[in-house]
Amino acid sequence: MTAHEVVLAAARMGVRADTPEEGFAQIRSMSGLALTDAELAEIVAEGVRNRLLLDPVRLLPGCLQCFWKLELAEVPDGRG
Repeated sequence: MTAHEVVLAAARMGVRADTPEEGFAQIRSMSGLALTDAELAEIVAEGVRNRLLLDPVRLLPGCLQCFWKLELAEVPDGRG
């Protein structure tokens, strides 16, 4: 499984953490791959640019603190 596939698989499971670093640690734990935070950040940013992933930083209405949640974007043609 490639690093990109690992991030997409993690997004399908819906990784949620207080910080990106905690989210990246969860991805490493799930995958067993030794990817750095910088590598994972770039893969996530690429997924957001390509509209495969939603921006993982969220502040929901009524919340006092934002969180990091990795999830797939809705793709109009059914991919994802």
